[in-house]
Amino acid sequence: MMTLLDFVQSKLSEPGVVLTDVASATGISLRSLQSFKHGASENAGTGRIERLAQHFGYRFEAVPISTRRPVPERA
Repeated sequence: MMTLLDFVQSKLSEPGVVLTDVASATGISLRSLQSFKHGASENAGTGRIERLAQHFGYRFEAVPISTRRPVPERA
């Protein structure tokens, strides 16, 4: 299963993606983008990852949470 960070990293690595353009469009520093692209994600804040994902066309959808879900039994 692809994570949101995986999605962002794959998009940043696509041919033709100009990191300076992405930095200008998202407000995320070029240095951070270079780190994300090369897999260094220890400082990857959720907000920045979400902003990048949205820049590349990922859309978030709010869904209701069911409060009546069965609790799994412990083994």
